[in-house]
Amino acid sequence: MRTLRQTPIKSPLMRLFTVSVLALTLGAALLGGPARLGMAQSSLGTEPPTSSVPPGAPPLPPAPTVVTETAPLNVTVDLNNGTTVLVTLPPATPGATPPELSFSMPAATLQNVTDRNGNPVVPNRLVIEPVDASTAPTLPTNEINLNDIIRIQLLDANGNPIDRPNFNPPVVLCITPPPDQVTAAGGIENITLRQFDSLTGVWEVLTSAVIGNQICANVTHLSFFALTMVPAVVPLPAELPSTGAVDMFRLEVLLVVIAVLWLGGTLVRKRGRA
Repeated sequence: MRTLRQTPIKSPLMRLFTVSVLALTLGAALLGGPARLGMAQSSLGTEPPTSSVPPGAPPLPPAPTVVTETAPLNVTVDLNNGTTVLVTLPPATPGATPPELSFSMPAATLQNVTDRNGNPVVPNRLVIEPVDASTAPTLPTNEINLNDIIRIQLLDANGNPIDRPNFNPPVVLCITPPPDQVTAAGGIENITLRQFDSLTGVWEVLTSAVIGNQICANVTHLSFFALTMVPAVVPLPAELPSTGAVDMFRLEVLLVVIAVLWLGGTLVRKRGRA
């Protein structure tokens, strides 16, 4: 027969003592909880934040202010962050695909601009506008201008153009010619990006690179810019082909010469006999 174990029943005094001990223990734990929680939060707060820049690398440059407009445009430059403009230029003919221009000026460049004489200047506004060929310097006579000549200027705080602003480091200029102009030139590599230098009075060829459908170049000063191409020259044959009409003409000339010589000889013989 199985014997049941009997558990003695605690008295009310004993139960009260047990509850008191538990309450004191729980209170001590609660009092120590916030301190421990604060320690945990502090330890989490000391963890290094995540970043896309590797340890030891220089910080990322600030994002430039990007402006998208249609030429002509006159915008304020951002000296602290730099300025990039995306410009739609006028089409060569009505209804044609317009060329596009992008011009990027980092903050480091805008903070280090000098004028024609090398004096430091502070640019305030950027102006990009197409100009009529009659008001721009004359392009080389053996080249065709694909679009309007573009003038890019920097203005000071008073709205006056800075005379031949120079950049160090250079700025980046890219122009996207329309597809029909690329086809007419026989390929984008046959299109030349030129800049007029007011010091030399010459339209210089910028050293450029083709990036996708863009022609890009580093620019050290501002002036007039143009996209040009040299027209294709069809070579003439070394000798014109012979035709029947030409051969007949030559034969008739030869017969006339022979007749003149024969007649002249006959007259000479008759005079000799007389």
